This record gives sequence, structure tokens and C-alpha cells, in this order.
Amino acid sequence: MSTSTNTTGAADFDFFIGNWKVKHRRLKERLAQCQDWLEFTGTTSTIKIMGGAGNFDDN
Repeated sequence: MSTSTNTTGAADFDFFIGNWKVKHRRLKERLAQCQDWLEFTGTTSTIKIMGGAGNFDDN
């Protein structure tokens, strides 16, 4: 018995595709032993590229 499966992995991250509300976080000062974070909300849009071989995120 033979079953056909997708072995390319091209659809493995399809759950990311679409528009999302996200929470961003970054250090106030990089490379300065800083422990203070800036947090802010935003949106991201994710689309498939290269025939589904990759994803592109626009934040």
C-alpha cells in the first residue's frame, strides 16, 4: 500500500499566512548591558513567495 504525502515542506508554515495583530519588543539600548525593553503593538502581513517555498513578512 502506498500513500502520497507532501515531502517538500512547502505548506508547513501556511498557518502564518494572513494579517495579524502583533506585539513587538526591543531593547532601549543595544550592546550596552541594557535590560530595559520598549514594547509596542503593530500589524504584520505574511504572504507566500517562490511558489510556496518561502514566506515574506511585512511589519
